[in-house]
Amino acid sequence: MRQTVHIVLMSLLLLCVAAWVHADEPTAPQLTVEDRLAAGEVIVTARRVEGFAIPALNVEAVLDVPPERVWALVDDCHGYRKTMPRVADSVETERSGARSICKWRVSMPFPFSDIGTVVEATSVASGNRWDRQFHQVSGDFIRNEGAWHLERFGDEGKRTRVGYRLHAVVSSVVPDGFMKRGQVKAMHEMIGMMRTALK
Repeated sequence: MRQTVHIVLMSLLLLCVAAWVHADEPTAPQLTVEDRLAAGEVIVTARRVEGFAIPALNVEAVLDVPPERVWALVDDCHGYRKTMPRVADSVETERSGARSICKWRVSMPFPFSDIGTVVEATSVASGNRWDRQFHQVSGDFIRNEGAWHLERFGDEGKRTRVGYRLHAVVSSVVPDGFMKRGQVKAMHEMIGMMRTALK
């Protein structure tokens, strides 16, 4: 009995010492979104959309070039093959002022068929704000809409904070789970392709 009490007392003493030691350890500071982006992280978040199994995605990243250079990629429908994952071909068929029509085809993995879309976009670049909004007018998506937003990042303004919002739902037999995983992966790939194109 005395031996059991001794063991219990020693265990409690060790627990108190351990708690005292860890209490003095500094806690790691919580990084802000700006810190994470500045370090090169690509942040992808999902938002449920009522009536759809596929969520809308929001992507944030910082690119190490001024917004004017990033905008040249974002607003160039003809070049989407170099900056958008799985885009096999793309062409701008119409442009009038801020409005444009862009048509592209997405290459799908076997055994799924490729999918096409025609979107109407509105692009506005003024001052320190660059915005492009788009939505499908015809094609193989139930919904394909989103927006780009660029702004200067950092004190010198030589970097760009990129925001990209997308809700894309395909009207095909592609399983929802496959689409969800593929879209999140594609968002990371897209930022990587843009970084490569801007080198």
